[in-house]
Amino acid sequence: AEAIIKALSDSLERNPGSEESILQEILRLASDEGLILPLRNNPGTTSISQSSSSLNMQLDSMDQLIEGKWTSLSLSIQKHITAELLKLPPLGQNQRWSWAVIERRLELVGGLRSLVNDDEAWVIYQSVRAQQLEQLFSSLLPDSDSENVNYKEFCCNCGVVADKIMEMIEEDFSVLCTGVFKKIGGMYHILHDLYLDKYSDEMSLLVEE
Repeated sequence: AEAIIKALSDSLERNPGSEESILQEILRLASDEGLILPLRNNPGTTSISQSSSSLNMQLDSMDQLIEGKWTSLSLSIQKHITAELLKLPPLGQNQRWSWAVIERRLELVGGLRSLVNDDEAWVIYQSVRAQQLEQLFSSLLPDSDSENVNYKEFCCNCGVVADKIMEMIEEDFSVLCTGVFKKIGGMYHILHDLYLDKYSDEMSLLVEE
């Protein structure tokens, strides 16, 4: 395992931007060799006798070395996946184009899920969506302390924001329906917390001003 992970890490260093091909190689190796993803360091059992303690220490050191290399490789690929998710375009009106965007999102989320456990993958995905929401609000809605607000434009932009949030919900509904995130709770509750609470909070702040 160490040699494989080292070879993959070296390959990524020599070929920047090859994260997705490296991920595909990891998935292929996992399938061929029976590796369980995401890789995790398994502590030694307590039933081994004290006379084997020296060997145990060597094995522990090897496990730590493998885990360290895997963590570094995994983080590089996760960073790439996050950047790609942030770059995905909106769905738009063209159904063929929309499905291509959703397929790409599913591909990226599936890759992320193969690298980390369910909870970690969901936290990363939530962070991506939170960044996109903040960008959406900051680009289309005025600051809550702004004194010069064009209310006609503001009203139009509120509708635009709502439409874009609906697109994001549609995308995430498609992702969640695949079951890629298995332990995150009810789908509708999650989408409500992620999008509708934020939208309601932003509207409340602006109305209060």
